[in-house]
Amino acid sequence: MHLNLGKLSLVLDFSTRQIDRNVPMFHKELLLAWQKHTLLLTRTHILDNVQSILNEPLFQNELINANDQPLAVIPDWVTVGVTQVKDICYEAVPGYLPTNAVHELLIEQENDDHTLERTERELTKIRSSIPQEWSSKIQSQPTNQSPNLQPRFEVNTTDSNNASLDILNGRTRTFYGHHLAGRQTVIAALD
Repeated sequence: MHLNLGKLSLVLDFSTRQIDRNVPMFHKELLLAWQKHTLLLTRTHILDNVQSILNEPLFQNELINANDQPLAVIPDWVTVGVTQVKDICYEAVPGYLPTNAVHELLIEQENDDHTLERTERELTKIRSSIPQEWSSKIQSQPTNQSPNLQPRFEVNTTDSNNASLDILNGRTRTFYGHHLAGRQTVIAALD
């Protein structure tokens, strides 16, 4: 999975086969460990300003979904670098780019089979998947606020007193407990 999103890649819903083969082994192991905990995590950061909304990933983001499913990656869009909400919006004025402008971005890489109709269909699907309150902010507010590029999560705990805990306050014991919870103990005598 090669979406250059930095910390925001942690908010994506990805499978192990979608991890880019060219990623260094250390980073691949971190992504695999993170993926194991995604079922126990809840994203808590509320996007309150336009700049934070514009920095959100378009694809495989649980906050941007069609029919209760995150948008699947569209390879042509990722190839040309259209991976975040800001990539389909104007930079200086509020609002979305017109279909023709997005189409020009997509055919920059000399992709002759990407028709204007296909671009329009894909762009319509993407725009309709963006939450309505985000679209209203994008189309009405200037982007001069500073973004918050730190996604925040709560992690479920095994402690009955605390149902969830801010991931930054989590201890190694919490994550190790999650790690052990999915394992079965192998007893050699029974094998």
